[in-house]
Amino acid sequence: IGGGQVGYNYQFGGIGNGVGAVLGAEADFQGTSMGSGSGPYYGYLANINNNGSLTYVPGWVGNGVNIPWFGTIRGRLGLTVTPAILVYATGGFAYAGVNRNGGGYWGGTNSATQTGWTAGGGAEWMFMPNWSVKGEYLYADVSGGNTNEYGWNYGVGLNNVNNHTRWNTVRAGVNYHFNWGSALNT
Repeated sequence: IGGGQVGYNYQFGGIGNGVGAVLGAEADFQGTSMGSGSGPYYGYLANINNNGSLTYVPGWVGNGVNIPWFGTIRGRLGLTVTPAILVYATGGFAYAGVNRNGGGYWGGTNSATQTGWTAGGGAEWMFMPNWSVKGEYLYADVSGGNTNEYGWNYGVGLNNVNNHTRWNTVRAGVNYHFNWGSALNT
């Protein structure tokens, strides 16, 4: 995963000893090579005939999902445990390009931009003026919109509200803060 982010933080009056609340917003976008499963391959599918007997017919089997890019727009609420360390929770809107190998009867692949939500948390350390490093965990869940095309309401189409794509992300980053004042107003 590689990408960038922009954001804004506001620190409320300190409780004492450098401890205070921070409210923020951020947006990010990244390219990825995330994927799961396997690509479709030509094989045999189970088929039950009209007389109830089981036969096998040739077709595409297997499936897989990959996410070439995703982004989030999130709120952030945290607490500075020291003047230079912020611990925070975050959550908001997620969106992603999702490619799914069809497998089964349809074969091939399909792709869609799916939307949903994300939530997580992290910690950020201001290691020198205007520079910080952070570690963050995010869980994301996106799905398609509801459509009335044949088969899609049964969840076989990618852009169906029943087709959820979920993933976990653990990432680290380096941030530059454009302010020249306090280390926590970013």
